[in-house]
Parts: sequence; C-alpha cells; structure tokens
Amino acid sequence: MLDVDGSLSNAPGENSCQLARLICSTVLAGELSLLSALATDELVQSHLRLNRSFIQTKYILYGKSILKEKMFE
Repeated sequence: MLDVDGSLSNAPGENSCQLARLICSTVLAGELSLLSALATDELVQSHLRLNRSFIQTKYILYGKSILKEKMFE
C-alpha cells in the first residue's frame, strides 16, 4: 500500500526514511489538530460534554435551557 516494505538494493535505508517521514507527518497533523482544538476551547468543551459524570456538568455547560437538557435525557 505504501510501498515501503523491505529494502532497496540501490538505496539501502530509503524505505525506512520514507516510512519515518510518513509517521512524522501523521504525528504532526495530530498535534496541529490538538493545538487548534485547545486554542478554540473545543477540546475542553467536548471533554466536559462527553464526560461520564455529565449530571454534575450539564448545568455548568448549558444552564437551564430546556432544549439542550433533552440531549442528556
């Protein structure tokens, strides 16, 4: 699929370098996504919204909005 298996006879180590570049770019994309979620407070809000003990946090997040309380019922 990625064509980076084994080694090349004319350029040893080239496939491992290509695989390392792929892994690094994937990790960098994940880190950028995490930083953007932190910058917009999306990460904190989603952690609070998806918290297992949402009974304690539903009024903190949504106040007393009837429409939004129905999401938790």
